[in-house]
Amino acid sequence: MALTVGLVVSLLAGTAQALQSRVNGELGHAVSDPYGAALVSFSSAFLIILVVTIVTPAGRRGASRIPAAVKSGEVPWWYLTAGVLGGFMIVTQAMTTVSWACPSTSWGSCSASRSVR
Repeated sequence: MALTVGLVVSLLAGTAQALQSRVNGELGHAVSDPYGAALVSFSSAFLIILVVTIVTPAGRRGASRIPAAVKSGEVPWWYLTAGVLGGFMIVTQAMTTVSWACPSTSWGSCSASRSVR
């Protein structure tokens, strides 16, 4: 049973990641700004993670351990750069999906009818 649940969750997570790329790109296209699209994506993700961290005991416990774990060396400081890498991924998704969908146009002139649906 645990294997089946793990496989289903993995499949859903992979699908969600592919969808995120497409949705971020479409949002960047819709607002003609990949950085605005990345800001929306990261802001909504941050709010969800913040709420889950606050309302779950494990989330609160884990968040409270981070400063001491970094200070003691149990967690290397560079692990905290994962958010920067995630931000880079979201910005590049928003930029490259539109560039791929409308390669010969600028941000403002790529019409919805010419993007890949």
